[in-house]
Amino acid sequence: MRCCFECYEYAEAAFENALAVAAKFAKWIISEQDAPVIERLLALHDQQLSEAPMYRVVEAEKQLRHFLAGAGASPLVRPRSG
Repeated sequence: MRCCFECYEYAEAAFENALAVAAKFAKWIISEQDAPVIERLLALHDQQLSEAPMYRVVEAEKQLRHFLAGAGASPLVRPRSG
């Protein structure tokens, strides 16, 4: 499975959509159009976990926990081309 930046962007948007629905209706719902996007991200995540050395997984989890503890924006910043 190829890793592309758009996969993360689309999944982030899908989760934001679900969050907006949850805030408005107090229900967690993933739309039919967003479900395949999240499924692709989960499949990519499973593949990465199965191939990554444990020390990299542990370090990534530490970085994620650090991000989640803060109030910063998403760490997804599109790389500049060129």
